[in-house]
Amino acid sequence: MGPASPLSFRRTAILGLLSFGNLIPSAFAVKEHDFKKCHQSGFCKRNRDYADSINTKGSAWTAPYDILPDSSSFQDGQLEAVILKTINDDKETVRLPITISFLESGTARVTVDEERRQKQDIELRHDSKIRKERFNGVEKLAIIDGLNLDTEAKITHQDKSHITVAYGPSHKFEAVVKLSPFGIEFKRDGATQIKFNDGGLLNVEHWRPKIEKPVEKVEPAAEGEQKPIEGEEAATPETVVGDDESTWWDETFGGNTDSKPRGPESVALDISFVGYEHVFGIPEHAGPMALKQTQGGDGQYTEPYRLYNADVFEYVLDSPMTLYGAIPFMQAHRKDSTVGVFWLNAAETWIDITKDKSGGIVSSKTTTKTHWMSESGLLDVFVFLGPTPQDVTKNYVQLTGTTAMPQECRPQDGPIQDPLRCHLARH
Repeated sequence: MGPASPLSFRRTAILGLLSFGNLIPSAFAVKEHDFKKCHQSGFCKRNRDYADSINTKGSAWTAPYDILPDSSSFQDGQLEAVILKTINDDKETVRLPITISFLESGTARVTVDEERRQKQDIELRHDSKIRKERFNGVEKLAIIDGLNLDTEAKITHQDKSHITVAYGPSHKFEAVVKLSPFGIEFKRDGATQIKFNDGGLLNVEHWRPKIEKPVEKVEPAAEGEQKPIEGEEAATPETVVGDDESTWWDETFGGNTDSKPRGPESVALDISFVGYEHVFGIPEHAGPMALKQTQGGDGQYTEPYRLYNADVFEYVLDSPMTLYGAIPFMQAHRKDSTVGVFWLNAAETWIDITKDKSGGIVSSKTTTKTHWMSESGLLDVFVFLGPTPQDVTKNYVQLTGTTAMPQECRPQDGPIQDPLRCHLARH
């Protein structure tokens, strides 16, 4: 046998390097401590804890959001009303204006604001000059068209419990608005496709003044007792059951403190895809196309999907951690049907996903439940009822526009005055 060729040595060296690379953990180069987990993000932790508390109470839970019966009005394809949020045992309420718009394309849009913030009737800490209203500029930045109202939409039923609006092509879509507690069912051809607030996780953190509390003097720990960690408060039944105020006005991560002059202002909502086992979208994440559950389990995630633009060079495979891009557009698909939602919010957002199976062995049906949580802004959601993937995509891009295509000329081809002409010249 003759001597091995240089090519064989080269192949052996490459294979050796690849094999060595496989021995290094995929997360070795990722500085995970630089990226927040949900429990390190104040609003995410608060909303997840809120959801856990509700799920523990089960049927004993009554959501504190109700539409004021006499507040509703409907005109030219738009339903307006006021949601009352009950905030304490004394039945004090916060007014949250809601607008449900039915568009010519067959898309429905649900927007919830905060009346007091709309009127700028609040006081900011330290006489801050920042805007008092909730951030409402996303539409101007992200929506290019498709907001014309469906003037043919009509109320088909209204009583003290709910309002039903028929809209879309041939009025085959319906929005059934439940007044108390607030919720919406979106139907196509009489069958429910999407539900809002079915689990009662709606949470609009309203404005409240900061009450300055005296700093408690911490006595030195006696011998044998554990000294409290600086910055931590002792857990009491009140602090566990009640709201966690520790991140209302500021929070620290990675040595940087984020001050919050407006206080807590997150928005959250549970959106259920009824009868859909698989959901897709909310890029960009290094995980499978069909999104995984995020509450643990065999092969599932324990963290919610995070949407937050990040300049990430190294990342963990099969993970919900944030990467380049954050597009809050999700589709649910099953045989012969596709629906979707577009969560119009530019703030940091986390999304929990769980699946609920109901029925018998033969006739079992899976519903995918999602819990959307954003740090601030309006609650603003577009609903697409399909029924085909093409229908959902068409209606979505009608709102946001299509993907821009880059020119294909090489840099050495010289200055590009006309990308289209350059593209055509190369084909």
